[in-house]
Amino acid sequence: MNIADAPDAFERHITIRHLRLVHVLGRELSVRRTAELLHTTQPAVSRALSKLEALVGTPLFQRTTKRVSPTEAGFSLMQHAARILAELGSAQEAIESVRGGYGNTLSIGAVWSFSTELLAAALQQSRHMLPDMQVSFRTQDAPRLARALLTADIDLMLSHAEFDIDLDRVSVEAIYPERTVIALARNHTLARRKRVSSTDLASFPWILPPYDSPLRLKLGRMLAVQRKGRPAEGADVQTDSPQLAIELVRRGALLWAVPLRHALQYEASGELAY
Repeated sequence: MNIADAPDAFERHITIRHLRLVHVLGRELSVRRTAELLHTTQPAVSRALSKLEALVGTPLFQRTTKRVSPTEAGFSLMQHAARILAELGSAQEAIESVRGGYGNTLSIGAVWSFSTELLAAALQQSRHMLPDMQVSFRTQDAPRLARALLTADIDLMLSHAEFDIDLDRVSVEAIYPERTVIALARNHTLARRKRVSSTDLASFPWILPPYDSPLRLKLGRMLAVQRKGRPAEGADVQTDSPQLAIELVRRGALLWAVPLRHALQYEASGELAY
């Protein structure tokens, strides 16, 4: 019986030596050259490849006296072998870095609305707990961060809870509840009102987040129901830049939905009201 008849046994039979053989042979397309690089003989390479093909139950390479070329199955295994060997190389480098006193790297991704105060405090505490750990940080939208997390491009993702991701592949932990408020210029018409209705909000132009943002869906529903025609002060603006959004709000009648923690900072600095 070959392992094609028992897929769950694949990982018990395929070894690193098998992967390295497929990787080198697929790159060199030469049994002689593969034997040299693996420090073995040509007959040994041929025997090992025959045993591997018997295990998987299908030819991996077409072999003639002058040429070696991968089959479709061989090409597929070559791709997986390259990724696995690269990951093993990265793991070895990381371990050697720790042993050499250089520390490892923790890659973190966060949406821009995540609390910078909490993030800075957490990073400061981690620096004391793991003084040799280097931190790599990036800010992106939730869908791109989710893709980076699933491909192991980042180790940790800090985001709001409302995004699509396979919960069987990640571990999720709540950090803090977030409340969204509306930021506006201090001299805005609505800033002087004690009560504001959704119809009032829809009558002004908005700074909108990207289409794939959960907040965009909520705002879109509100505007679609409450807005009666185009706002007199102009059209909405879409941006994912907080700096641009702040400047636009300060200069005009636009409204902007932001996390309360950020709004408190903007109000304390005199930039905006909420």
